[in-house]
Amino acid sequence: MGTKKALKKRPYVLLPGEHADIRKDVATIIPDADRWLESPNPHFGLEKPGDLIGTDREWLLRSFLRRLAYGIPT
Repeated sequence: MGTKKALKKRPYVLLPGEHADIRKDVATIIPDADRWLESPNPHFGLEKPGDLIGTDREWLLRSFLRRLAYGIPT
């Protein structure tokens, strides 16, 4: 049996114009951002988008916002 090599996770890089505080980006893209952050969302397995902030899954929220901002179907 061989040993499994751990996959190295690449760091998440902000694009030009994105804020380190993702809440600022949410506020510019999503109408009624506070309510949206606190509502279960099917794109995140019915988790609240706000619950992803500050976790290792925040990149899912950032990716979702990018798709909305650039008109890429989600």
